[in-house]
Amino acid sequence: MGCWNWRSSMSARLEAISFARDMWSLPVVQRFECGQELWEREIGDWLRADPQTNFGAAFDVSNAICRVWLFTDEDALVGVGSIGPTFASWPKPNSKQKFPATAIPWLAVDTHHQRKGYGRQILEYLLAEASALKATNRFVVLSVHVGNRAVLDWYRRENFVEFGNPRIDSDNGQTYQRMILDLKDFDTSSLTI
Repeated sequence: MGCWNWRSSMSARLEAISFARDMWSLPVVQRFECGQELWEREIGDWLRADPQTNFGAAFDVSNAICRVWLFTDEDALVGVGSIGPTFASWPKPNSKQKFPATAIPWLAVDTHHQRKGYGRQILEYLLAEASALKATNRFVVLSVHVGNRAVLDWYRRENFVEFGNPRIDSDNGQTYQRMILDLKDFDTSSLTI
């Protein structure tokens, strides 16, 4: 699906660039920062990681774990987003009943570009990509650090709802709230991909 251009009411023009394995070392990628909190640093670490470490965007793309896009406005790297297949449990996260879903493992906006509407544009792009899979994956799931109250509230305004109890990440001991969105009502008619 390559490049995507969409002009919001803010007149910002984003271009979505499919992330390739060799892009991790680009200076613009190495400078990407979205904040100093743990959950913000881990996104930057994931994006900048050398693929030889078996971690990071380059590793995930190379191993078809998820699709990753860099979002640019003119020459500036504004943000990053990714989607990938997963199975979610219903009605409780630890239930044996599982259903296919599309995960948004990473979505971030660079600190220099936050609070300008870019996050919503990136989310809409990712949801449009997920919507193309709606026949098999009707739901979109993601996790947000419980300390990131502003982003939890933002996703609620974007029609995501919390499901299940917060989970503790076994790798870093941090607590994340799972959220879900039903794509049956998501309208992509205003988007051009």
